[in-house]
Amino acid sequence: MPDAAEFRLPDLGEGVAEGEVVEWRVREGSVIDRDQVLCVIGTDKAAVEIPSPFAGRVEMLLAREGQVVRVGEVLLRVQPAGGGAYGSSDQPVALEGASAPGAAGVPSPASEFRLPDLGEGVTEGELVAWRVGEGAVVTRDQVLCVIGTDKATVEIPSPFAGRVERLLAREGQVVRVGDPLIRVRAGTPSGRSVPVPAARTEGPAERPTPAAAPAGTARVPALPSVRRAARQRGLRLEEMRGTGPRGRVRMADLSEGERRVPLRGARRVMAERLSEAHRRVPQVTVALDCEMDAAEALVRERGPVSILGLVCLATVAQVAEQPIFNTSLDEEAMEVVYHRQLDLGIAVQTDDGLKVATVRGAAELAPSALQREVDRLVAGAREGSLSTREVTGATFTISSGGRLGGLLATPIVNWPNVATLGIHEIQDRPVVRDGLVLPARCAVLSLSFDHRVIDGMTASAFLYAVVARLAAPGELLG
Repeated sequence: MPDAAEFRLPDLGEGVAEGEVVEWRVREGSVIDRDQVLCVIGTDKAAVEIPSPFAGRVEMLLAREGQVVRVGEVLLRVQPAGGGAYGSSDQPVALEGASAPGAAGVPSPASEFRLPDLGEGVTEGELVAWRVGEGAVVTRDQVLCVIGTDKATVEIPSPFAGRVERLLAREGQVVRVGDPLIRVRAGTPSGRSVPVPAARTEGPAERPTPAAAPAGTARVPALPSVRRAARQRGLRLEEMRGTGPRGRVRMADLSEGERRVPLRGARRVMAERLSEAHRRVPQVTVALDCEMDAAEALVRERGPVSILGLVCLATVAQVAEQPIFNTSLDEEAMEVVYHRQLDLGIAVQTDDGLKVATVRGAAELAPSALQREVDRLVAGAREGSLSTREVTGATFTISSGGRLGGLLATPIVNWPNVATLGIHEIQDRPVVRDGLVLPARCAVLSLSFDHRVIDGMTASAFLYAVVARLAAPGELLG
């Protein structure tokens, strides 16, 4: 009989060093197949299903649910197949929700389908709409539901065929990657689908909120840090109502009487990115007053060009003159990377937080085409209808506060960009011309830049040139 093989927590990527064993999908004595999911590991970024690299029989689980394990620590011991691990009468033993070996595309009875990895660092989303109902017969690749994230709206297809036994999340609920969405039972007729009724007099069925188990019946799921905080406060986890997945008690659950609103979706992503940018970039900001009388007159007379469109045109023209502003810094190699094309980001304030819509290949667009694309992306960002590609990948960013832009602000550089141009409120202000004090329409333009790549003189030259181009806006339209 070959020696039992130890399986260790693999590298989870993205600098993740540890995670919590959220759930075991096998147990001691289970017969497992290669690539079968062994367990779910929860990190600070996502819930990850860990597949088995080999087939065999589980000899021992070496970590318990709720335990925090580091990359490289042993999770379980497996007796490899082929050395007596399988007996002629043995049958695979699998927990509910784990996929046992079988025909491709057919789940084991009452298999749970969980929210898969949505890419681009997305860890959760809102269940916008179910496309199937309980009792529906679904086919492989049929759309099960629509998930809305801070970046895009995604249709989730079924990886197998069967009959929907139960919907495990309701419309409007926020679900995390790895959370169960639906339970499907195999062995039902195929080729027919039972859609969700077109009209329902009652709302979506409410699922019971998982409650903490009574004292002495089961270990209440919670991270070690939460258990320690509970002990320090003299609280009993058994008396807490866990709001996390599967009733897990979170730190926020320990604070009764406090109103806590979690950052989710776009606002959470924005908070993480701004923190990262502030940590990485030694930022400096320069600012200039810009007379906007001519630009406003052109907008009134020529239409449908906008002030934002003119600022975009002025920026595109000046980046062509100073390509250092269309770069990123490779910090590991300490090399400045010049981008092949200008992908112009437009920071848009929405009800879900700040989003950066991206005009791909802005320098190759005619003025009218650039204006149409800016209008389309800004509207799409506010509606939440843009794809992931349309809200990522900017190489230079413009931030416009519009009427609420204030007199002056210092936008954070949208790392890995090296600069962000800010447009602030256009106001009536006095200016001096030929010794006379006259009224004018003015706005402050600010340029925040990464001082590792761009020096102050270069940044000032860029900003002065943009201001000069806006003083003669007709030339921007050709």
